[in-house]
Amino acid sequence: MADFLIIMRNKTLIFFCYLLFFGLVITAQTNDSTVNYLPTSVRERIALGFVNINDPYLSPLEYSGLILGAEYFAQKYISAKNHSLISEYKYNLEIATASNNSNSASMQMFDGALAWGLFKNIYRNDNFQFLAGGNIDTKLGIKYLARNVNNPVNIDFATGVNLAAALNYRLSLFNKSTLLQFKIDFPLAGVMFVPQQGASYYEMFSLGNTSNCFHFSAPYNRLGFDYSFTVDIPLSRSTLLIGIENNFLKYKANGSVYSRISNAVLVGWKYDFYVFKGKKERNAKNFMFVE
Repeated sequence: MADFLIIMRNKTLIFFCYLLFFGLVITAQTNDSTVNYLPTSVRERIALGFVNINDPYLSPLEYSGLILGAEYFAQKYISAKNHSLISEYKYNLEIATASNNSNSASMQMFDGALAWGLFKNIYRNDNFQFLAGGNIDTKLGIKYLARNVNNPVNIDFATGVNLAAALNYRLSLFNKSTLLQFKIDFPLAGVMFVPQQGASYYEMFSLGNTSNCFHFSAPYNRLGFDYSFTVDIPLSRSTLLIGIENNFLKYKANGSVYSRISNAVLVGWKYDFYVFKGKKERNAKNFMFVE
């Protein structure tokens, strides 16, 4: 009888050990599969369109031509526990060539911008999403007009705070989940560089005469908006992005009025990615690492 009790006790202990082992395995798998990772949603697109430029520092005439741009947008949630705040960073590069009405002179433009901002989920359901927020950006560009012998170059520089909003609507098109997106942002306040008419860059930077070059900007002297409408079309192995965008900017300082208007068509692609950092974030069993 004693031997029988010892055998039953040992079998019971083994049984509970198996239960404990499989429970830990299942718990580990469950915890791993329910980890809320925060992927980054990226949009890369090319823009091609027309541009009108007014730069009184270089010429009193309006210049019109073609503009080509490359744009990069990246968004992700701030926290896995809070789905109300989304961070966004973006940058774009643009080149343009334009001529006056008589085609007697041409102007070249090189432009770039960096921005970082936050959006808040104001409203969201299965098909519709409304985001509102803002960003801080810095823009730097150069316009070159060879015909202006004395001052052939003008620098565009501005930095400030912008307001922004976005509308997303998802629908089924040809049995595919298609996303329609409308985004708009416009400058609120900042600092811009606008040189005095006729002043040379040698006077401004070599002699330190920059007292009337930097100006506070607000809607009363710097008005603009950038908006885009895009359609995300899922394909078998990627997501195609097509759309249009419009950029309008008008600012004034030192008695001169500058403007730039562009309209372009967009084509690009969208994808999501996640970056594993350190040891704690490399424990996902459902990811196959090469190292």
